[in-house]
Amino acid sequence: MVLQRARPIDIPTIGWRALSERAHLGRHRRVHAFSGVQALEIRSVDQRALPLQVDGDYIGEADAAVFDVLPGGLLVVA
Repeated sequence: MVLQRARPIDIPTIGWRALSERAHLGRHRRVHAFSGVQALEIRSVDQRALPLQVDGDYIGEADAAVFDVLPGGLLVVA
């Protein structure tokens, strides 16, 4: 899903949809859902380094951030 130029007023409804079992995040007017992506690489348009965080901790800067999808890679225990 891609979040495009969300305004501060959109954040509560996006958060609610992300955590709700009833609402669908992909149906929010500022979110565009897509599927079939196995990997994603993010780079800065102006070639600046990207600041990176993992679990809220700053881990440094990188020229690119690469994200892969591992189907079935997350086990949720409730």
